[in-house]
Amino acid sequence: MLTLLGLLPLALADSSGESGRSTSGCSCHGASASASTSASFSASSTTVAPGDTISVDFIVNTTSSSRTAAGLDVSATGGTLGAGSNTQVMSSEITHTRAEPMSSSTVSFEFEWTAPSTEGSYTLRGVGNAVNNNGASNGDAWNSATSLTLTVDDGCDDGDGDGYEACDDGSGEDCDDSDADIHPYATEYCGSIDYDCDGTTDDPDSADADAYFEDTDGDGYGNDSVYVFSCTPVSGYTIGGEDCDDTDADAYPYAPEYCDYGWDCGYGASSDPLDASGWYRDADGDGFGDEDVLQVACDQPAGYVATSASVDCDDRDATAYPGAAESCDGSDDDCDGTVDNDPIDPSTFYADGDGDGYGDASVTESACEASSGYVSSASDCDDADDLTHPGAAESCTDGIDYNCDGSVAYSDNDSDGYAACEECDDGDATVNPGATETCNGVDDDCDGDTDGSAVDASTWYADADGDGLGDALVSAVSCTEPSGYAADGSDCDDGDASNLSSACVAEGGDTADTADTAGDDTGWHDTAADTAWDDTATVDTAIPDTGIPDTADSGDADTDTDSDTDTDTDSDTDSDTDTDTDTDTDTDTDTDTDTDSDSDSDSDSDSDSDSDSDNAPRPGRDDHSRPGGCWGSFAAMPLFIVMAAAAARRRKEKK
Repeated sequence: MLTLLGLLPLALADSSGESGRSTSGCSCHGASASASTSASFSASSTTVAPGDTISVDFIVNTTSSSRTAAGLDVSATGGTLGAGSNTQVMSSEITHTRAEPMSSSTVSFEFEWTAPSTEGSYTLRGVGNAVNNNGASNGDAWNSATSLTLTVDDGCDDGDGDGYEACDDGSGEDCDDSDADIHPYATEYCGSIDYDCDGTTDDPDSADADAYFEDTDGDGYGNDSVYVFSCTPVSGYTIGGEDCDDTDADAYPYAPEYCDYGWDCGYGASSDPLDASGWYRDADGDGFGDEDVLQVACDQPAGYVATSASVDCDDRDATAYPGAAESCDGSDDDCDGTVDNDPIDPSTFYADGDGDGYGDASVTESACEASSGYVSSASDCDDADDLTHPGAAESCTDGIDYNCDGSVAYSDNDSDGYAACEECDDGDATVNPGATETCNGVDDDCDGDTDGSAVDASTWYADADGDGLGDALVSAVSCTEPSGYAADGSDCDDGDASNLSSACVAEGGDTADTADTAGDDTGWHDTAADTAWDDTATVDTAIPDTGIPDTADSGDADTDTDSDTDTDTDSDTDSDTDTDTDTDTDTDTDTDTDTDSDSDSDSDSDSDSDSDSDNAPRPGRDDHSRPGGCWGSFAAMPLFIVMAAAAARRRKEKK
C-alpha cells in the first residue's frame, strides 16, 4: 500500500498535454498561477485576410532552474488551429506532444492559425507550465498568457455606408467610398463626377441631361419628333422644341401675330396679335367698361366694350356710369369721384340756430343729408331761444308761445276747454290732458308718453320658444308688438317650439286658465288649482295636494305646516280616529285644514297653548262625503287664503 501511494503523484503530470486548460489554468501543476512562470504569444501578423494562415509561437519562461520542461494549452474563439513541430491539436486546441525541454529557462511552441471567412476580431487564449519532471505537481508552476487578438479583414470597406465597398488593392465596386451618392448603381448627373462608377461623365443618360431638338431652320425652336439628350449643347439642335414648321424661320411659337395672319404656331393666334384691340368688360350692360378687366382680341367679345369708351366706376350697377344723374342713394352715380353731389332728389334742411332740434323755415339748404347745424324740422317759431319749440312747456304768465302752437297763456284756440299753458297742443281740440290716449302716434292726453296706456292697445303674449304662439300666463299690453311676444296666447308649452296649440290637451276643451274642478288637467296649468302642475288623471300622484283636490284623490297624507320642528306623522285613512302626541316645547300653531271625519284627541305635552282638536279641515285629507264642508267654502280660493282663514279660526277657538 505504501508503494502505491508513493507512485500516485507520477500520474499527476500529463506529459502528452491536455486540452480545456487555456482559460481555467493548469491546476495539475499548482493550485494557482505563479509569477515565477510566464507565457506569451508571438504571431507573424495580427491582421489576417479571410482564409489566410499565420504562424504563432507560444513562449514559456521560468525563473527556477529546477524546472526543465514546459507544456501549454491554447484555444481560439474562431478560426482553425493547426499543429506545429512540437504541438498537437486536441479537441480543437493546441497542446504539447511531450514535456518540451527548456533551454536557458525558456521554450517556444509552434502552431498555426487559419482565419475564418467572416471578418471580425478573434482571440487566442493560452496557459503555459514549467515542470521539474519529478513526477508530481510539487515544484511545478503555471501562468496564463495575455490573450492575443487577431483581426480578420479582407481589406475592403464601405466607408460611406452606401452598400458598396472599396478595397485597399484598388479593387471593389465603389469608386469613391467617401461619398454615399457615388456607387455603381447611383443616378448619374451632368458634370465632372462619375456618380455611377462607369468611368465616364456627362453621360447622355444623366438624370438632368437636356433634350435637344433638331432646328433645321435655325429659328431657335426645334422639331418635337427629332431630339437627343445631352449634358452639353449639340450642333444643329436647340434646347426648345414646339416649332410647327421647322422649314420656315418666320414660323415659331410666339412669333409676331396679326389679326389676319398668324405664324405663332397656335400660341395666341387669335388672342394676342400685334394689331388686336383692347376691350373692357361691361358686366352691368350700361355701355361703360371696367378697366381692371381687359381682354385683347381682334373682334369685340360679348359683354365687353371698346377701351376708347369712358371707364365705369361701378360695373355692378347699371345706374352708375359717367354722365348719369346723381341721386341721394349713397353712391357715386355719375362717376365724378364724389358721392351724392348735385343730386336730382335733394332734401330740404333747416338751420337750427339754438340747437333745440327744430329749424328756422327761412334758412334752408338742399342736400342728401343735413350738415352740421341743420335739421329736417322747420317748425321752430323762435330759433334764437332753445326753450321755444314744438312740445315745449307753455307758461301761463309771460305770454310767450313756447310750444309754437299759435296760442299763449290762457288762450284756448282749439276750444277744447284747456288753456294753452295747460295742454300740449292748443291747435288740436282732440289733444288735451282730459283726452283718451289711443294708438295713433300722438300724445293725446298730454302726459308725455305717446300711446302710453292707450285704450285700444293690444294684448301680447310672451313667445319664449319663438313658434309664433305665446304663453297666456305671461302678457304685455302695447300698441305695437314687443320683441319676443306673439298675438296668439294658445301655447301650452312655451319651452318647446314643436308643441303648438293643436297638440295641447286642455280640460274639457278649456281655452284659458281655469280651476281644475274635474281633476283631469293634462295640459293647461291652473293658478287657482293644481299649483304643482302635475295632474295627469283623476288621481293626484303628487302627495299632498297643494291646490284644489281631486274628486277621486287618494293616498294623501297630512302635513302640518307648524313653524316649529313638530311634524305630525299621521297616515290617516278617512274615518279613522288618530291620537296625536306632540312632545315639543315651543309655541305651536297648527294650521291643519284636514277634511277628515276624524275625532282626533290631541294630547300635547307642549309648554304652549296648543289645543289640537283636529276638527279643522287639513290639506291632504279630503272628506268628500261631507257636502258643504270647508272645501265647499274655499274651493275657489288660493291656498294661502285657505290657510290664513283656518289659522284665524283656530286662534279664535283657543281664546
